[in-house]
Amino acid sequence: MLIQGQYQSGSLVFPGSFNPIHDGHLAMADVASRKYATKVQPEISIANVDKPDIDDADLQRRLARVQRIGTPLVTRAARFFEKAACFPGCRFLIGADTALRLNDPAYANHCPRQRDQCIAKIRQHGCQFVVFGRLIGHTFQDATTLPLCQNLLAICDLVPESDFRIDISSTQLRSMRPDQSPP
Repeated sequence: MLIQGQYQSGSLVFPGSFNPIHDGHLAMADVASRKYATKVQPEISIANVDKPDIDDADLQRRLARVQRIGTPLVTRAARFFEKAACFPGCRFLIGADTALRLNDPAYANHCPRQRDQCIAKIRQHGCQFVVFGRLIGHTFQDATTLPLCQNLLAICDLVPESDFRIDISSTQLRSMRPDQSPP
């Protein structure tokens, strides 16, 4: 499922659409890189559970911009258990909104047991999550207060608001620009 780029074993993998990349992304990468003393590799999947596939022209624009974070990876891994198979042993950088989706049985056919099986697959590949707080709606959701199931919580390092807080999102930035192009 890895289409482009070379995964550097032990690096931090930062999945995202990066549409557009913003200061929050850069700060997350910086905080995690310093904390774990290793490189961050942004990952863009051309397939996504909640969004349409990314076309080649748009992908090339995003790849050019995410190089500010690190050497990019391109996959067709839409779900985290698929990403875990591509990047065994990595730590994924994610926002609170993504952690809540991973926890939500709706993303596993509305079945808590299937959700737990997906989390088990991620764990079997030796992967973990570094979870950052995120502006959700008009409220900043601190990663340390997320209502996550125990098996997901067991593979998460929750970054407290005191270590990271940036109230910005790509969705918010796109809504301010009618053409949806990055600033």
